[in-house]
Amino acid sequence: ATLAPYLRGALPEFVAGTSRMNVALSPADLEALAAEDAVFQIWPTLPPLQTDNEDSRKTSDVDLVVQANPDVEGRGVRLGMWDGGEVRGTHHDLRGRVTQIDSPSTLNGPSTHVAGTLISNAGAGNSFTLGMAPQATLWAFDFYDDVGEMDIHAGDLDGTNHSYGYITGWQFNYASSGRWHWFAADEGATVDAAFGTSDDTAQDYDEIAVTHALPIFKSAGNDRDDTGVAAGVEHCHGTDTTTPYTDLHQADYHKGGYDTMSWFGTAKNIITVGAVEDMTADPIPPGFETIMGFSSWGPTDDGRLKPDVVANGEVLLSATSSSDIGWTGSSGTSMSSPSAAGVLALLVDRARHGPRAGISLGAAEA
Repeated sequence: ATLAPYLRGALPEFVAGTSRMNVALSPADLEALAAEDAVFQIWPTLPPLQTDNEDSRKTSDVDLVVQANPDVEGRGVRLGMWDGGEVRGTHHDLRGRVTQIDSPSTLNGPSTHVAGTLISNAGAGNSFTLGMAPQATLWAFDFYDDVGEMDIHAGDLDGTNHSYGYITGWQFNYASSGRWHWFAADEGATVDAAFGTSDDTAQDYDEIAVTHALPIFKSAGNDRDDTGVAAGVEHCHGTDTTTPYTDLHQADYHKGGYDTMSWFGTAKNIITVGAVEDMTADPIPPGFETIMGFSSWGPTDDGRLKPDVVANGEVLLSATSSSDIGWTGSSGTSMSSPSAAGVLALLVDRARHGPRAGISLGAAEA
């Protein structure tokens, strides 16, 4: 009832899985609405979501864990995965162990790739695509109702992975435009204020992690090396691919690469995962650890360090959605996050079946 007078006949757009709605208001109406006692919070319209193994197993020392504990492969562990679409559950690396809980409209390559990193058993015959927890099972969802679905299904899951986030700052070639796009909510801002901040989704993730003792893994994002263009060079704003602008916006790395994490990646109670290069030597030589140039860094605006951990995000070979036996290589924190989440499955397996069988690992222990 409070909002109705300001809509002036227009219909709000409800955001699936959240308590949000998108509305277009004049500056005067926005100011008047903000002054209403019944209004708790107003946020800018969210930008679009984007989907942010052999060497990965070595980088995380999974190969050494399995050598010492050959039965620890994710037995009886069920992970949840939210991503951009449907997993190709018939892929020979995955078949029989993926349950698509919702009904996405299309098969999705990144979703299938992430699923492979989590639980592939290399059933298609390529040993290099062996995932982190080859005996674990997976419940898969698309990312449009993640908060509501996590809250409902948390009790059935041992951990979750989220290799996606809202586009922040600069992005090149959005919708194949061939141009740089500036995605700040304030189109005229020189710096995207979303970097370093948390939104209500971050609060929801934090609450779910604590309420359900659920380990949640989230990709850090790939914004640290986004250059954008200089003032005077044509670029686009947001999802508009046709209107050229030449105004000034700082490169995402203008603080030396720091303060390039955003939105729910900054949540306090989740495990945010950055990406490093392959590190297959054992032990790893001092100084050899190299974070990928794209992998986003904190700190958050309230001073917390992020990401929490790092894992391999360099050209991971994993299953593809194009066929039941195909595989492809991809880089990004979208690849490093399932590497870390897959290690959780091994920890849960060990806790349940190891010398101290019966231990329950929650969010704090993970």
